[in-house]
Amino acid sequence: MRVFPKLRLSGLNSPISRLSDLIVVSALCLTVVACGPSGGGRTTNQVALDILPARVCVTSETTDAITKGMITASRKRLDAFGHPFKYESALDHMTVAVSDATLLSFDAQTKKATCKATITYSFSGKMDALVRANQERGISNLALEESQYSVQPSADGSRLVYDFEGMTADYPGYVIQQLNELESRGQLQQG
Repeated sequence: MRVFPKLRLSGLNSPISRLSDLIVVSALCLTVVACGPSGGGRTTNQVALDILPARVCVTSETTDAITKGMITASRKRLDAFGHPFKYESALDHMTVAVSDATLLSFDAQTKKATCKATITYSFSGKMDALVRANQERGISNLALEESQYSVQPSADGSRLVYDFEGMTADYPGYVIQQLNELESRGQLQQG
């Protein structure tokens, strides 16, 4: 599941609504089809990098990439310990939201957009209840404020590359690791 974020462009006080987002993306797609050489097969972010770079900071495509990046980083963290974790499957049901996104810089030559946002993740269902029940032990869903990430085309232009440098992308894995440790010591509070 993904939460659709709102975009705040630098210098504007009010966020753009999802309806406005839809209009912008539709206009971008129409522009590429009408003016671009082929237009076909390009993603929303590939089009946005050409026309409205700030848009890549908050598209559902970017939110999906951040979610996948957090899941991958968390699985790598858990795999480093070499044994299965009881709550690892909760990563598959994690929700990630992007808010207060701002375009920090855009390099027109490389088409690299660097963004800053608050990334909030949460687990769903029973896992969320478990996290909430163990908050006094330092276990919590987290808002990763001031997270920076970038989006740019690959060297051959066939896909986009997302870089999450500076984000604590493996924090959900840390939470799962801590819950398993509490359970092994018999200190896990059930939600």
